[in-house]
Amino acid sequence: MKNKIAIIPVKGHITSEEFLPISLPFLRTVPSNKIIEYMEKARKEKVKGIIFDINSRGGNPFPSKEIAESIKELKNFGIYNVARIGEYGTSGAYWVASACNYIVADELSRVGSIGVLGMEIDISEFLQRQGIKYGILTSGKYIDKLHEYFTEEIRKNRDLSESVVEQLAHGRSYLGEEAKKLGLIDQLGRKREAIEVISKQARVSNFDIIDYDKEFEKMYVEFKEMKYR
Repeated sequence: MKNKIAIIPVKGHITSEEFLPISLPFLRTVPSNKIIEYMEKARKEKVKGIIFDINSRGGNPFPSKEIAESIKELKNFGIYNVARIGEYGTSGAYWVASACNYIVADELSRVGSIGVLGMEIDISEFLQRQGIKYGILTSGKYIDKLHEYFTEEIRKNRDLSESVVEQLAHGRSYLGEEAKKLGLIDQLGRKREAIEVISKQARVSNFDIIDYDKEFEKMYVEFKEMKYR
């Protein structure tokens, strides 16, 4: 049987639900249950490795945590995994990336935004134009606890010192080259380099690629067509 490597897309705003309400049609979402479903499919396909193809500014804390924890469980099945960051891999999306064995990003990728203030995309201006009240919590026990948990997960996942994480935990993002110097990523490169890392670490030279990006795109298009009929 030929070896297999899977590519799972993490592209858009990370949520727990399938899609955001019709009032926010401009915002593409990444449902955590769908990403976890793809991981289960890949595991049943007995893949040797998984590439998480990330292009996301982040999203909600809970689904980001769900995906990150599911990625860490892959080691129980001997599945090596790599995060490949495209244009963006920030906030909750970086949390997801940090859970992977290895991170590859382009020199112009935006990486980081560690801290609670980076956990949500600011759509307040759009909501105000729609007459919807929208508030952002920036202090309080919940926010403090969330900030502590988020930064501690990044510290453990990337094996960073507490002092380094504290310096980075102010919501700032970094270009790929600087992110590599700070220890936020492992290598500069694109999808090709991510595949090379998987091939080397999983010790496979001849393999097929299962690309769930095409399946996700088809599902998304079908939903939009149904919604606007």
